[in-house]
Amino acid sequence: MFDALKAHLNMHIFYSSLMRGLRGMYYPIRTVLPPRLVRTLYNKPENRIVQTLVPENMQDKRQKIIDLSGRTAPVVYLNAVRPVDKVSTKTSRLRAEVVGMYRQAVRFPANTTGMFYFHEEPDMPKLAGAIRFRLCDSVDAFSQGHDLERSFAQPWAVNLYSIAKYPAHRPWRHFLVQEGLVSEDLFQDLEKLPLINTRNIRWLFSLDQTFVFELQRTQINFVVMTRRSLEATHISTPFGEMNMPMEGNSLRGNKVFPFKGYIRLRLEQYNHPKKGRGLVLRVVENMTPIECEPSRTLIPPTPGQLVSRINRCGIIEPYFTQMPYGVIFRHIPWHSPANI
Repeated sequence: MFDALKAHLNMHIFYSSLMRGLRGMYYPIRTVLPPRLVRTLYNKPENRIVQTLVPENMQDKRQKIIDLSGRTAPVVYLNAVRPVDKVSTKTSRLRAEVVGMYRQAVRFPANTTGMFYFHEEPDMPKLAGAIRFRLCDSVDAFSQGHDLERSFAQPWAVNLYSIAKYPAHRPWRHFLVQEGLVSEDLFQDLEKLPLINTRNIRWLFSLDQTFVFELQRTQINFVVMTRRSLEATHISTPFGEMNMPMEGNSLRGNKVFPFKGYIRLRLEQYNHPKKGRGLVLRVVENMTPIECEPSRTLIPPTPGQLVSRINRCGIIEPYFTQMPYGVIFRHIPWHSPANI
């Protein structure tokens, strides 16, 4: 197929050059064709073909190790179960990470070799599933490997919402349906949800689901999603405070973050005596040792306790944020109220 295509393109270029008056001058295909098409014709990535997303079937389908090392946006090819009309087996470009104001691409780290697979969270709905990349040296070592991480304790993943909403991920959608991992009805429901920016988002599929948070971040961005509803909100600076201005300077101080490390949090409801119903944060565990600098108003995070601070009256109270007005927060029941 590729040989026939190259021959056809070479012939087309040859006669086109004659029509332009170039007297039969022949340009090699690597010079005339766009670089992307040249790479497709000459360098078919045999080591980036996905045979299946089911770990139990990888041995039978002879899944090979896929190498993404050092690439910014590699193209992966899917071996479809059966041909699908007007759907390419070539996936969209998979990015390791895009950071900064100018969306600078980051390369996949060295030794990023392994296999794509469909991951389902235990005790979670199907829509919590995502395509992940398992780092391992062979199919036999799949269970001993670990998932590629985008940041600390945050797996690199392509979730079902992104697959349903972005046309570039359509090959993944057909591949998941053909393998019986996700139903087309679920994708159709997700496709009707509003489009949001998914960068630096914590996805919550129940209101008491835990998530990892870096103490140096300015805010927590999260999305609570069901099959037919989606609500995006954020909690600002739970571990930040304003430092005192310098003497003789009437300007306000800068915001500082006295704690460093990673913790696991959980949202809980709380009825504030003056502010009404809202959200508080409970520390589930410290993921790393916490570095603490002196603070005037913040209390170091303690597992099992609510995130708290000292108010202007010198009283310790939980960090409180007003309840969002979205449909999910108003109608989905909470599993357990906060215990102060």
